[in-house]
Amino acid sequence: MPLCGLDVPKDISLIGFDDIPLASLVTPPLTTIHAPSYEMGIEATRLLMREIRGEGTVRQRIILDTKLVVRDSVRDIRKL
Repeated sequence: MPLCGLDVPKDISLIGFDDIPLASLVTPPLTTIHAPSYEMGIEATRLLMREIRGEGTVRQRIILDTKLVVRDSVRDIRKL
């Protein structure tokens, strides 16, 4: 599909983040990273509750699993 004179995925590959429902409906369907929004909400709520209880802000790194959802907007370079 031409985009600014470029063919997706022949000339350029596109990838999105968050795997919104529209990603699978566009042409070509968009490869994306699925983020665990429910788990992100749980962690955000947990941190907010710490603040509300006056426990202060603790600097921490929270790592949640993501998933690559491969669709048709990326070129398979293994086939070159």
